[in-house]
Amino acid sequence: MVEPTQENGVFSIFMQLQAIEPTMFPFTIIDYDTHVGIDVIVKAKDDIPIKSSKLFYVEFKNYLKKDFNHSFENLHSIICWDIDSKMMK
Repeated sequence: MVEPTQENGVFSIFMQLQAIEPTMFPFTIIDYDTHVGIDVIVKAKDDIPIKSSKLFYVEFKNYLKKDFNHSFENLHSIICWDIDSKMMK
């Protein structure tokens, strides 16, 4: 795998990991959008039909910074390649 330089590269690595180990992530992707806003809509990894499931958001970031530009409401996960070390202080 090659280190990503953009958000869509992080999504590509996510898809590769999910193909190698399907149980690594506890959700199923319902929709992926590369435009402005939340990147992925997911549901729990179960047998419940989509129309009956609670849907959540997953945000992909190449480099997670303190100025996160999304709401945490219904946010299931943030998947990123690297984290700004200033966030850890």
